[in-house]
Amino acid sequence: MADRVTKRRKVRKGTHSCWECRRRKIRCKYASPDDAVCTPCQQRGAACLSQEYDAVAAAASPVVAEPDKDLRERLGRLEALMGKLMERRVDVEAAMEEGEHRWPEGAHHPPPGMQDSLALTLQIAANEPGSDLLGSSAVRNARRVACEAATRCPLSTMRHHIPASPPDTSSSSSPAPNAAGALAQPPPYAAASRALHALFPPPDVLGALVYTGSAVEYVLLALFSQREQEAGKPEPRSVLAVVPPVTSHPALLGKRLAQLAVSVQQLPPSFATEQLRFSKSIAETTGEWIAAVQRHVTSDDDLIACQEGLECLLLSAFYLGDGGQLRKAWLTTRRALAMAQLLGLDRAAATLRSCDPSGDPNHRPQPASLWFRANCSDRYYSLILGLPTGSRDSSFAAGLEDDGSDEESIDKLSRLYTVIAGKIAERNEAAAGSSDVYGLTLALDLDLDRAAQHMNTVWWTTPSFAGSLTACSAGATEGHDDDTVLQAARLKLQVRHYLMLMLVHLPYLLRDGEGRRYEYNRATCMQAGRAILERFLELRRVFVRLISGRHIDYSALIAAMTLVLGYLRVQNREGKSDEMARDRALVEQVRDTMLDLGVRNKDKLSTESADTITQLLPIVEQDNTDKEMKDLQLNVPFLAPAGAADAGQQEETAWDEFGTGWNWMAGTGWMDDGGDAGVLQGVDATYWNMVNGWNPAV
Repeated sequence: MADRVTKRRKVRKGTHSCWECRRRKIRCKYASPDDAVCTPCQQRGAACLSQEYDAVAAAASPVVAEPDKDLRERLGRLEALMGKLMERRVDVEAAMEEGEHRWPEGAHHPPPGMQDSLALTLQIAANEPGSDLLGSSAVRNARRVACEAATRCPLSTMRHHIPASPPDTSSSSSPAPNAAGALAQPPPYAAASRALHALFPPPDVLGALVYTGSAVEYVLLALFSQREQEAGKPEPRSVLAVVPPVTSHPALLGKRLAQLAVSVQQLPPSFATEQLRFSKSIAETTGEWIAAVQRHVTSDDDLIACQEGLECLLLSAFYLGDGGQLRKAWLTTRRALAMAQLLGLDRAAATLRSCDPSGDPNHRPQPASLWFRANCSDRYYSLILGLPTGSRDSSFAAGLEDDGSDEESIDKLSRLYTVIAGKIAERNEAAAGSSDVYGLTLALDLDLDRAAQHMNTVWWTTPSFAGSLTACSAGATEGHDDDTVLQAARLKLQVRHYLMLMLVHLPYLLRDGEGRRYEYNRATCMQAGRAILERFLELRRVFVRLISGRHIDYSALIAAMTLVLGYLRVQNREGKSDEMARDRALVEQVRDTMLDLGVRNKDKLSTESADTITQLLPIVEQDNTDKEMKDLQLNVPFLAPAGAADAGQQEETAWDEFGTGWNWMAGTGWMDDGGDAGVLQGVDATYWNMVNGWNPAV
């Protein structure tokens, strides 16, 4: 029988697989060249016979696999480990039975026997490679035993006896509870937690920022609805004055770091930045914090699939958008929106797990609030960048218009604006094929007017920072800093209203119609532009550090261009000379402010915006007659050369069908500045596409 089994047969050159792997049609591979049994047969306990031997003979007298040498060595090490543990057993039991060795609550040391045994167990298990002893599960179990023991003795005592575990690549492992009852730090994320923890400022700097900086309160309220704020759900300031432990989940560390970054970004001008003692500028330091949050937290799907992870995304998007990085803010917001949809936040009674079980669930924003914030940011950035929105769900605003309440609420106004922004985007997408785009435009205008009526006329006045400037110069900023931050937030919401109003009517800014049909659209655009420019000047009179409010700068550029271009179609320019002079003076003041900010902050956005406005100013020259306007040539930065000529002499152009007589072409301007990422972020291209890129059907 043995001769039949050992008899060799001829096989094809290069054939090395066994009969069992061939039958299963799987790859036959060996852990090492010296192994007699292939890996698949080891796992199944099957007979491993090369195809060099007869398969029939093998079936009649199967070859039993040689015991694995590596397995024998592992079992030997296991026996040695158990022997060492048994030697300690008597000492451990004696220590636990003697009352004087039991450590009561608050004691500093566990029984000596237990302490040494745990240390020995963990040291041996940790030093053994995960695949040598009992696999990685042995190390996890050993650490679990230690963590359970740590619930009965101080963590500071155990810290010196618990060795660090090797990285665990098993996706099925679950973290063990630690002494605080929270989830133990997953080994793969320990490096991320350390990197984030190292970026936190020292305690005295945190104290100065948290307890003397008024922006902290604003940041802590940012993700909560007004009802949640009134119910006292936002966290107290003190949570930002303490750095979370280095063993905390990366999402929690990232959330705190992002909150600090936004707090520093929104600091009022009167705050003494010397207290922060940053080695770099504020913009560079906070930018590094947000970059670290994105690198270690928001780029990992597993880490953002929780309450703190979503908050990291929303806070990062807020920082990026207010800092002028609109496209990055849009990408971050869209990621938050997509994750919120995957987690079911758009459904009723949605729930979110937290990575901070030790935190108070009563101080967390509701999932519905996070869903609204994600939609609010997404629709605003999508609108200003000319991109499609990520969701058309508006359940967060259900019943707001018909609730019968006269209560003035910024939260209520923001929700209505989010719905309207989505409708504007839908109008823009449907412009080419819809038969009643103009009707949709008038309906949107009415929606904005109704939304604005939720706030009284006093609220709509331009916020003034004169009191803050006076207090700052006198050194008495107490109470004024809080008012400055709140007034700035009100101003930004007002600018959002006027920007949406302008974008609603912008496609009709330079159109002609019978009986001056589009005069209302043009007048509304120009009036909204004046309102934005007035608020820009008031904001930049105080906030001269260009680390926040950058979307207001973009809005001011759009408003200035709109106000000037509106005079291209104004009839009887002589009769509007006074109004044109006032508007020119306003635009020039904005241009000069941008130039000053650009020089002071070495800011390219401000200088390029000022250059664009300068090139358009000839349109509002007092001595330009209607005939001279026809021959005017303009060279606008980031745009193709634009000029005016007799419409009858032009060949087919985009504006011929509009009957304007002008030939404007939106170029690829934001990619033409010497390889720069684009200081205008594509806002200029979106603007000209709306003015000139689509022909709204009537």
